[in-house]
Amino acid sequence: MKIREQEMTKIKRIKRDMVKIAKRCSSRNAQTGNGGNISVKLDDEHMIIMASKSSFADCKEGNFVTTNLNCELVSGKKAPSRESLLHAAIYRKFKHVNAIVHCHSPFATSWAATMLPLPFSTYHAETKLKSNLKVFDTGGYAVPEDKVAEIMDQYELNEEIKGFLLKKHGAFAFGENILEASYIADLIEETAQIRIIGELLAK
Repeated sequence: MKIREQEMTKIKRIKRDMVKIAKRCSSRNAQTGNGGNISVKLDDEHMIIMASKSSFADCKEGNFVTTNLNCELVSGKKAPSRESLLHAAIYRKFKHVNAIVHCHSPFATSWAATMLPLPFSTYHAETKLKSNLKVFDTGGYAVPEDKVAEIMDQYELNEEIKGFLLKKHGAFAFGENILEASYIADLIEETAQIRIIGELLAK
C-alpha cells in the first residue's frame, strides 16, 4: 500500500490520540514498564499498532507502526508488537471493533489466574460489558498463531464482545475508538477489583 498524503495526515492524528491513551493507561497504573500494547484499525485491511518493546509511559508517535492485517509492516522503522497476530484476528472477526487496548492491569490479571469468566460486579458493568468476559490460557507471553485461532473459535462472527482476559497476561479491551477502548479497559479492571474484594469480604 502506498500511503497518500491525506492518509498520512489521518495516521498522524490517530497516533497523537494513541500517545494520549498510552500515557493515560500508564498514569492509571494499568500498565508499567514496556509491556502491553494498543492499536487502531485504519481501514478494512490495515492497522496502526504499538511497536515491540515500547513503553506506555514514554510513548511517542514514533512508537507506532502501520501494518496490514497479515501483520506485514507497511510504514515505520520498528517491529510491530508481538501481539499483532491477535490484534489483526480481532479486527477481522469483529467489525464493531476499531481499537484495542491490551494491558497487564493488576486486578484483571489476578482474576484471570482463576480461569473463571469475569462476572459482573455492578449494574454499570452489566450494561457496558454485555456479557461475562472469558479467560484463555495461551501457555506463554506472546500469543502464537494456533492459540489465536482457538480464541477466535470461541466467538461467533461479529459477536458484540467487549474484551477477554489471558491467564498470567492481562486484559484485551475493545472499542469503536481508542478512547472508548481505554474506558472498557478501566471498567474491566474495576469489575475485577470489586469482584475480588467482594469475595474476600464474603469469607
